[in-house]
Amino acid sequence: LLETPLLADEKHIYAVTEPWPPYMGPKLMHNGFLPEVLLKAFDKVGYTVTVEFRPWAKAVEHVKKGKSDILCGAYYTKEREKFLAYSQPIAEVQDVLFMKEGRNITFEKLSDLKPYKIGVVRGAAHGKEFDAADFLKKEEETHSEQNIRKLLVGKIDLMAGPRDVIKFIIKRDFPQFVDRIEVVNPPLSTNKIYFG
Repeated sequence: LLETPLLADEKHIYAVTEPWPPYMGPKLMHNGFLPEVLLKAFDKVGYTVTVEFRPWAKAVEHVKKGKSDILCGAYYTKEREKFLAYSQPIAEVQDVLFMKEGRNITFEKLSDLKPYKIGVVRGAAHGKEFDAADFLKKEEETHSEQNIRKLLVGKIDLMAGPRDVIKFIIKRDFPQFVDRIEVVNPPLSTNKIYFG
């Protein structure tokens, strides 16, 4: 038996994740499509689910310590495999780099990015090679919104993130800058999303 909140109430599941629109978030209908899939799947077998939103690193830690039962919307990593059992993939997301309009940054291999400061979200995975590239100058923040602000004012040169999520956040929270932030090609990775 797992030592999780599930033991306190055998018909209730506690899931945790970060706000990650358009996939999930407290301001989305039904908390977004990923939590809705989770709720409907468990409802079919007689369980109720509570979804809680936290910063990503804290969400991962919550599941790792057994304070929550499910990590919603996780990428696969070897490190997480030590404490997560993965579902079948639910969706696929492309992680990319973003730059401020007019920077004209290009790369063919990750070592081409050595001169640049790159914003990342603490605890997030962006692809096996990029995550392992400790020769890159990565600056961690708690939320993508912080990295977007830093990118706009020039405190970082690039930011890594899931294409759909970052575009959604920019359109929602920074609409005046929609045309001022561009995607850098090629993508860093294409990642499957799981429940863990």
